[in-house]
Amino acid sequence: MVVTKRYSLLVIASLACAGLMTFFAVINRQVNYQSFGNGITTTLLCPPHSTRTTIKKDWTTKINVTILTPNQIIDYFYWTNSESCTLSHDFGGKMLQNPSGFDGQKSICLDPLVRPESGNCIVYSFGINNEWSFDEALEEYGCQVFAFDPPMRKPNHDHSENIHFFNLGLGESDYTTKKGWKIQSLDSIYKMLIRSGLHKENKVIDYLKIDIESAEWKVLPQIMKSGMMKKVRQLGVEFHLGHNIGNF
Repeated sequence: MVVTKRYSLLVIASLACAGLMTFFAVINRQVNYQSFGNGITTTLLCPPHSTRTTIKKDWTTKINVTILTPNQIIDYFYWTNSESCTLSHDFGGKMLQNPSGFDGQKSICLDPLVRPESGNCIVYSFGINNEWSFDEALEEYGCQVFAFDPPMRKPNHDHSENIHFFNLGLGESDYTTKKGWKIQSLDSIYKMLIRSGLHKENKVIDYLKIDIESAEWKVLPQIMKSGMMKKVRQLGVEFHLGHNIGNF
């Protein structure tokens, strides 16, 4: 996996301890895992809670998520075993007012070994909130986009020719909430799309976007435990800190 070393990411990482972290990571599918032995160790520190936690990671095996703390989950995705992305580009986003700033953009690595192949790429986009700029940018790039957001309360439909919306949410298991939202795990959604003929079996998800308002703390351990990360090439996730994350 490769993590961008751009200045913007370093700024975002420094803000993670304050309550929000947008994270961009790349899984290099052509890495020779055998060369790394028992795994690579990395450390992530968040002052003033500067406890040094080290864990070994191996993307080819399942992870015992019951022993991971929230900081270790971030550390897991901050695996820097290979070269950093040398060319990343922001897709989507819009300018906000009060407070002003650009929001909604997601970074994608365009290095030749890991970039989405135009005309043959798929994107899973969790968390839309009626803001389609990212999804439309990836459609224009040449990807099929599968978008999910049950709070929008819209039926399954095609937002455009290559953007397919589903009234589903991403969760740690399959269930229906008290609000009537249908929730499924990533592996269940993946299998559902295969059964529907929307993409082929064993197709790699070129980009997995997760922006689900703190639910990522329950979802990410399940994704790691299920082994679904081996089907994901790039991951963009917005972490929300300070929301009772110890009880995931």
